[in-house]
Order: sequence, then C-alpha cells, then structure tokens
Amino acid sequence: MTIKGTIVSIAMVITLMVFAASQSKAQVEPILPVPVLPAPPEVDEQELPPAPPQMYRVNRNVPCADFNYVKSLLAAREQKPIAQGRSLDPSELMTQFVLTYNETDGTFNIIVVDANNKIACNLYSGAGFMPIMAVN
Repeated sequence: MTIKGTIVSIAMVITLMVFAASQSKAQVEPILPVPVLPAPPEVDEQELPPAPPQMYRVNRNVPCADFNYVKSLLAAREQKPIAQGRSLDPSELMTQFVLTYNETDGTFNIIVVDANNKIACNLYSGAGFMPIMAVN
C-alpha cells in the first residue's frame, strides 16, 4: 500500500466515523410522573414513648474450647455449677449458660455452651462472688 492509499483509507475511516456519529440520535428518557405521597399523620408529642437510653456494646475476645476441657479446668479450680439457663433467642449459637463458683475462695466463671455440649466459652472470670438475695 502506498502513502496515498494509506491517507485515503484513513480519510475514509474518519468520514465513516463522523457520518455514523451524526446519524445516531440520543434517546430521550421519558419523564415519568412522580407520585405524590400523603402527608404523615400529625402525632401528638405526648403520645410518643420516651427515647430509649443509649445502648452500649462490649466487644472482647472470648476464649472457647472443647466443653470437656473447660469442665475439667473448672473442676481443677474447684468450681462447681450453681446456676444455669437457656437463651431466649433460638438462633443463638451458644444456647446455654452456666455459672460456676468456688465456695472456698469466692472465684466464679460465667460460661456459655452450645446446644450439643461440644464447645464452651468463658465470658467472664471473677472473684468476690456474693449472692445479693435468695431466690425462692
């Protein structure tokens, strides 16, 4: 191909591009009607419940291990279970809680356990456990 042929080819490509661009028409989006929403009903400020108190969240690393291992660890610390309960939320992974206590030194642990008694997590270890009132 000669220089003259190359120039003619380039000119033809540019002409075709300009022609194609001028032939395309931008599509205009139709204007859709915007629905008018009714105004919210008037609310008497005295009817509103009080604002909830500010909520806080405790984020901490919680050690979890095999349930039997945790049980043997607590037994070695002479802690015995003194209270237990179940989760109100059925979607909880840890469905049970156990409070263990050593009468001699006042130490305690709050443990959560899965439904199958396979995994136990120590939420809290402490000292100075003292019941506040007797439960009937």
